[in-house]
Amino acid sequence: MQSFAFNPPSLPGASGNTPVEFIVKTQEGYDRLYGVVQQILARARESGQFFFIKSDFNFSKPEIKISVNRERAEAMGVSMRDIGQTLGAILAEGYISRFSLAGRSYKIIPQARRDKRQNADIISQYYVYSDGGDQISLSDLVDIKYTSVPAELVQFQQQNSAKIDAVPGVPLGQALQTLREISEQVAPAGYTFDYQGQSRQLIHEGSALVVTFGFAIIIVFLVLAAQYESLRDPFIILTTVPLALFGALVPMFLWQVSMNIYSQVGLITLIGLISKHGILIVEFANEFQINEKLAPPEAVIKAASVRLRPILMTSFSTMFGILPLIIADGAGAASRQAIGITIVSGFAIGTLFTLFVLPVFYTYLAEDRHLQIEDADDELPNTSII
Repeated sequence: MQSFAFNPPSLPGASGNTPVEFIVKTQEGYDRLYGVVQQILARARESGQFFFIKSDFNFSKPEIKISVNRERAEAMGVSMRDIGQTLGAILAEGYISRFSLAGRSYKIIPQARRDKRQNADIISQYYVYSDGGDQISLSDLVDIKYTSVPAELVQFQQQNSAKIDAVPGVPLGQALQTLREISEQVAPAGYTFDYQGQSRQLIHEGSALVVTFGFAIIIVFLVLAAQYESLRDPFIILTTVPLALFGALVPMFLWQVSMNIYSQVGLITLIGLISKHGILIVEFANEFQINEKLAPPEAVIKAASVRLRPILMTSFSTMFGILPLIIADGAGAASRQAIGITIVSGFAIGTLFTLFVLPVFYTYLAEDRHLQIEDADDELPNTSII
């Protein structure tokens, strides 16, 4: 016996099955499908990326196949009808009539006693009559074969299918990618693959994540463009976003934190938080250009130095405020840790890069406002009071 522990899904309505639910589909028979699934399982175990992996598709149900030897029955003068009726009586093939009792109608189904149909060897005790009136044992007329069949024949999207369940030892996305690559290498042409449960949510939400991030960045850009009445300043401010996202992805590779819906919430939150650092530096740099008539390089350096302490104070206060999410335990701790690790790591690394990288972008991309002010002053007419 083997037992493995894994975190159940935290979202209501999600299935309580294993994290990996991989579907193998084909139009071929179940025998061929079973062989392909066993090859996939063997290769997946060799990869070492799964604590536990199995398939619910197994030939575990015993079955007895009874085949009538037509040539032998014809030689002995036994009709197929007599053989069928005798076998039907043993196996309770159908009902012969009905009877009424207490106002209800019941079927009359002939069947041999339980002790007379426990195994296939008992069939030698049943006889049929030949055309000459001789009694012939059924065991002389039929061939018995012991075999096994699947407990249930499952179809997925109108195709023969088998499901592979697994508990990954790596991030869920990496495990699904490995399992799909193995399946594509092992399975012949005509086989397709799909997902269920948490795996299906991850695959479908992965494409939606890009759209969500795109909308979040567009909204932030439009709001900043309306505030600064410029397209350059919002672009400079948003250079902090990829730096923060890079910082958030670092623990996912180092500590194998999975990309799930909670990590995605943390990433979207991070976009709004980290943009504040860029706003502080760009806002003060613009004011230094206008009020003190500094060039962009000098203005952004002074702005970064002036706002260094507020940026560090807000960064540390935010990270220490989210720290309880990281050290949380108990029910639902995995979801809180995913949000906390994403925000703290992204905020820390994003803040560090913002202080050094954003001034470079500002130096080359920002408008030279102090020259515009000097030009405007030169255009004013000289007036004198008499």
